[in-house]
Amino acid sequence: MPSAATLDRYVGQYKDAAGSLLVFRRYGTMLTMKAGASPESVILAHSDTRFSLGRNFIQFELDPAGTVTGLVFEAGGQKISATRVR
Repeated sequence: MPSAATLDRYVGQYKDAAGSLLVFRRYGTMLTMKAGASPESVILAHSDTRFSLGRNFIQFELDPAGTVTGLVFEAGGQKISATRVR
């Protein structure tokens, strides 16, 4: 289970090439994701950088200094990249 400090690194907004916005928040030891008008959902940690939401996966991307630069959302065999905007 990632620490609260690790989860805090991922909190913020990410935007994909189509302009869709993904918002991540931390509540205690949980990380949530909200995509557009969809309800906010808890995502489950598989490692410090890989999480799941149902059958879909979120892989956070870090630069060499450990700063979060974006993520890859994997859904139904498709991989969608999003960059951190806030």
